[in-house]
Amino acid sequence: MVHRIAEQVVVATFVLGVALTLPGCNQGASAEQCEKLLTHVVDLQVKDAGESKEMRPELQKTLATQRQKLADFVREDFIKHCVEELPAGFVSCGLESDTTAEYADCTRDE
Repeated sequence: MVHRIAEQVVVATFVLGVALTLPGCNQGASAEQCEKLLTHVVDLQVKDAGESKEMRPELQKTLATQRQKLADFVREDFIKHCVEELPAGFVSCGLESDTTAEYADCTRDE
């Protein structure tokens, strides 16, 4: 399951990369907003991978550790690109998304 989550985080990072290439003006997402977006995207990916409240406590603990490792792995590039390229509207849209599909629907022009 952790491997699947890692793959999904890579996909989310790819979606961010695609968003970075779309035309639009940068209205300045802050580092704090981008950090929240990173946490939210990782959470969405873990949820899509099958995270459940019914999981055994030891599995939930392992998943929380893996979630943190994944965020740490992509953090530097994610935050850099987010701050430099994404308008605050995109970040707000991403933060309001409840699923990875909704996140993918956010556009850089927002």
